[in-house]
Amino acid sequence: MRSRAACAAAILLGAWPIAASAGSFKTIYTFQQGADGGYPFSGLVPGPNGSFFGTSSGAGAIDPYGVVFQLFPPAAGAPGLDMGDWTLTPIYTFTGSSDGAYPTGLVRAISGALYGAASNGGTYNTACGSGAGDGCGTIFELTPPAAGQTAWSFKLVHSFTRGLDGAFPVSPPVLGAGGILYGAAEGGGKCAGQTYGCGVVYSLVPPASPTGTWKYSTLHLFAAGRDGANPRGRLAIGKNGVLYGTTSRAGISKTPACSTDYGCGTVFSLTPPASGATAWTEATLYVFTGKIGANVLGGLTLDSAGNLYGTAHSGGRLLLCPQNGIVNAGCGTVFEISPPATGTTWTGTLLYAFRDGPDGSRPWDAPLLLNGSLYLTSSGDEVKTDGSVLKLAPPSPGGTSWRPTTLYTFQDQGDSDDPIGPLLLSGGVLYGTAQGDTLGPAPAGTVFSVNP
Repeated sequence: MRSRAACAAAILLGAWPIAASAGSFKTIYTFQQGADGGYPFSGLVPGPNGSFFGTSSGAGAIDPYGVVFQLFPPAAGAPGLDMGDWTLTPIYTFTGSSDGAYPTGLVRAISGALYGAASNGGTYNTACGSGAGDGCGTIFELTPPAAGQTAWSFKLVHSFTRGLDGAFPVSPPVLGAGGILYGAAEGGGKCAGQTYGCGVVYSLVPPASPTGTWKYSTLHLFAAGRDGANPRGRLAIGKNGVLYGTTSRAGISKTPACSTDYGCGTVFSLTPPASGATAWTEATLYVFTGKIGANVLGGLTLDSAGNLYGTAHSGGRLLLCPQNGIVNAGCGTVFEISPPATGTTWTGTLLYAFRDGPDGSRPWDAPLLLNGSLYLTSSGDEVKTDGSVLKLAPPSPGGTSWRPTTLYTFQDQGDSDDPIGPLLLSGGVLYGTAQGDTLGPAPAGTVFSVNP
């Protein structure tokens, strides 16, 4: 018989049996690779009257560079949430030119305006290519139609250059006090020896008048040292305006679970300048080694006590899920980074390690924290699994291990596969997107719901 300690360790490493699929899953929209686009890379944001806004990264000849859309629920009295009941309306189609290409998500302001990032496009320059769809990326604004109108108004907020302003924003900005946008760009900046740079954190201050210009500032230039390199995830804003984020590489730690050239990545904070100063203060809160995760591709979720929750694309349970020739890559993890009670040392804790079973593998984005439990997606490896929706419940009284329940396992059928974006809770139901992989009955992806 196993000891209690051995059982706890098995649960922590994902070797313990996972509760069977428990959620009620429905595909509510299937992308057609027409005017709606395809391959949704990010999650949804809530809109008016039960609608959602989102982005598709582009597919087909009609809109190869991506779409911003609004998804409307069924009309009152219509059937339930079955495929075809929801309707999608494109509100902006990217041209791959100065406006951007391949949008990576949105944030919605109280005014109803949408702000987002496009990972490519923008002002052409030799640093990021010179053809349609090339470019270093953009930040954009979409303003709702005026009374009696139907067209949204597009405005270019910033076009990246791969200089000190960065390049390739693969996650959307977040909205801070005063309407300031904060975000991270994966490339650009100032970083010796790296072809596309190590990335930056930036801010964009809105203009005083509608016809004014946004003010761009670089808050931190990553150096591929202890601070890390190549931030990909959305930032989180904490108390007093402190920014929290992750890097996917570097941090000085070089272990078998990570590329020997870069390291496993970091969790960092950026504290606003003191009165009279201008420089933000960067602090590395945690350096990944593979044990609790490696190569974080998404952002962080912040709770009221200041704890940070996130997912790592690899690491955790080694000898599974080899990646890019790294045998000990691991299948990915869910982790917690906790602030110190005293001193300055933050603590990293492994909450769950994926095992490439019904739970999937390779999570991409931050979990949703709801009533003490974490809800998240995993993308799968398209060999053993096609992704999942997972619930992690906190330890029971007297216990130490988080309790996993697979709410749904994707089959690469009408449900599509590869759910890589974060989940959204609306009306007690979870909503998300599956990116698709060009195969199966829904190759360009879907929008789905799960009633937990």
